[in-house]
Amino acid sequence: FAALSVSALDGGSIADSKHLLLTAAGKMRNTGQFYSEAKTQLKEIGKGPVLLEGISSKVTLYFNKPGAEIEVWKLDSAGNRVGQINAPRVGQGFVFDINPSDKAINYEVIR
Repeated sequence: FAALSVSALDGGSIADSKHLLLTAAGKMRNTGQFYSEAKTQLKEIGKGPVLLEGISSKVTLYFNKPGAEIEVWKLDSAGNRVGQINAPRVGQGFVFDINPSDKAINYEVIR
């Protein structure tokens, strides 16, 4: 299970934005958090750090502008860039992989 979302960071629409945030969220819980045996009631809320499931996915972003290029950056929990991801053009889109080894749930996309 995972949810991937894209948000425009510069006030424009996703289609026109030059600065995007891709979020890839899977299962997450606090350290020490647990539910009843039936999984219907939270028995212990736990505490930080939050434990996150890493997501593996091939991502394709389509942009209509010919000759466009993009940069994709892994972000740490404070939003700092911690590494760039290769995102080559494939047809009308850009393709890249995200993996648990990225240790990231947020990715900055600049075009």
